[in-house]
Amino acid sequence: MSKIERSEHPPVAPAPLPTPSAGEPPAAIAAVIVVALLVFVLAYISPVANFNADPGLALVASQALIEHQTLRLDSYSRSELAYDLATDIRTRSYRGAHYPNSLGVPVLSVPAVWVANRLGFDMLDQRTEFATQNLLSALSCALLFVLWFRLCRLYLEGAASVTVAAVSMLGTSAMSTGATALWNSDYSLIFVTLALQHLARRDTGHANTLNLPYLGMLLVAGFACRPSTGIFAVAVLVYLTGESSRRIAWGAGAALAGLVAVVLVPTVLPLPWMAGHYAPTRLRFTQPLGTGLFGILLSPSRGLFVYSPFLGLTVAGSVRYAVSLWSDRLFRLCSIWVVLHTLAVASNDGRWWGGHSFGPRMLIDLVPGFVVLTCLVARSLHVSTPSTRRSWAIAYLLLAIPAIAIHSGQGLFNRATQQWNLNPNIDLDPGLAMDWRYPQFLATERQVEDRWDDYERRLVEERRRLLQPYAPGEPIRFDSAEVIFVHWYEPDQGWRWTRGERASVILRLPEFDGGGDLHVLEVLAGSLGNQRVSIFVNGAAAGEFDLLGFDPVRRRVPVPGDILDPGADNTIELRVSDPASTPGDLRRLGVALRSLRLVPVAAEPVEISFADDAFFEEGFSDAESGWRWTEQTTARFAYPIGSVSAEREYVLTIVGRGLGAQRVEAAVNGQPIGGDVV
Repeated sequence: MSKIERSEHPPVAPAPLPTPSAGEPPAAIAAVIVVALLVFVLAYISPVANFNADPGLALVASQALIEHQTLRLDSYSRSELAYDLATDIRTRSYRGAHYPNSLGVPVLSVPAVWVANRLGFDMLDQRTEFATQNLLSALSCALLFVLWFRLCRLYLEGAASVTVAAVSMLGTSAMSTGATALWNSDYSLIFVTLALQHLARRDTGHANTLNLPYLGMLLVAGFACRPSTGIFAVAVLVYLTGESSRRIAWGAGAALAGLVAVVLVPTVLPLPWMAGHYAPTRLRFTQPLGTGLFGILLSPSRGLFVYSPFLGLTVAGSVRYAVSLWSDRLFRLCSIWVVLHTLAVASNDGRWWGGHSFGPRMLIDLVPGFVVLTCLVARSLHVSTPSTRRSWAIAYLLLAIPAIAIHSGQGLFNRATQQWNLNPNIDLDPGLAMDWRYPQFLATERQVEDRWDDYERRLVEERRRLLQPYAPGEPIRFDSAEVIFVHWYEPDQGWRWTRGERASVILRLPEFDGGGDLHVLEVLAGSLGNQRVSIFVNGAAAGEFDLLGFDPVRRRVPVPGDILDPGADNTIELRVSDPASTPGDLRRLGVALRSLRLVPVAAEPVEISFADDAFFEEGFSDAESGWRWTEQTTARFAYPIGSVSAEREYVLTIVGRGLGAQRVEAAVNGQPIGGDVV
């Protein structure tokens, strides 16, 4: 075991150090137990959950380690898993073979999963997996609060320690993110806190030595759980270069140089073996620094000091007492760490807003550092006047109130904060985080709808200028970029859902002769449950039809040519009778569109080929090599004809053959016209 002498730096504040927490008074112990239970209960009962986001599959991987001694997820058959590994966004780049995220979470969760398996719970059951995530994340949050209390007790008295630890837990992303699933930060924050506690015990005189193997193990475990913890490891190495032992100082310097090389070399010389979740190339410093800094610190939907304003007081106090505090090496460590991590996130073009997160999730790593800085500032206030200390404490508590309401209230119990990320998708426009008209922490269902409507109005105006003419008769796919989708959700796995009661498609028709000619609108779609769908073209009612389930069917509606506007933008609107939601999905779904097309109808009778899908309805198979079969006793097709004259005689000719002798009866618009044997 490597040891060094106690630091020669004296404590910053002249007040005597508090006693170790082993001798806590009953009131402090009771307060810690009550707050820990509160944290656990809030985390456990929270309806806002992200189990199927990045944390998904971690416990499945733990079970794979137990049962197959591998992290290969394809050790289970498709029938056993609730996930399609080939198409799952997390695994498809790995061809479904490997667990894609940090290894620390599945490895460290093995004991818990082993116990769950012995009790008869199977992580391949998605409900069990999610329930286990919920339990482990709630326990992690409660443990984290207790550890922060013990860290604070190295600097502050019992009541102040409970307050700082509770506010830091309930009023930061440690709660609003950590409690919603088993994120990698749930474990990494524990290891970072233990490392800080170990360093603080030596620096505050509660211990005489550093256990370097123990410290190294904590840093490695933290990095294995969450790669961004590597920035904390860099700050710790900088801290160790100041040790009085030359051997330790030089060793820390060499390790620091090695880490810098590991980060910089792959950016110049790509190394295939460095690919993966831990590759330094994941650090992409391309985001304009000013935009990123404003976004993660002050923006209404990702700003650290907006969501946790009491931390602004900690920063102000750190600046105010920087001269006296700078001699404290742990103050320097935390300051360097906070600055480096903030700059790394702010300049990362692909990550600064944290994807579909709540508030400043990408700065969650820094919360233990802010706990230490808060304690050091509070210690420094002992040299101030009583009125100054009282004012600081009141300001801290007042600023903590909105932070706790945001993170432990809105972030855990308001599902509209999740919808805020989706509608519209912030990953497609991170600038949405900057809009003070619709802050995420004030999200409601009505606000989310208004925000999306406002966003779509602006988007439609921008896209109208680039819209190209649509060629009538061509299919328009659910993900087409040649039309404008208004009031739809983002494309899904082969379809696009309508949003709420109304959704529309804007297309630009070319100039054409015969503006009064009939057209047919063909819609290939399914629905959530039974839906009555009404079609409006340029505001005029065109027709309606029924959808009876999710399996796609073709429906056709005649569109009189006089309601179309050749050479201009035309709006096709779908109105849904009864949009609904599925369990765990906050979206209001109606029609699942696969494609649509507007088909001009000839004024004179024309020949329909078996291969023309537009006109074959229920009872027909898909087209094959030269034919199309009927699959039921009754089959229908829509014959395109613009107008019918009562003075003319029409002949319907059907060319086909049967499987054996078949009697075929024909009817037009429900009226029998005869039959024959084929």
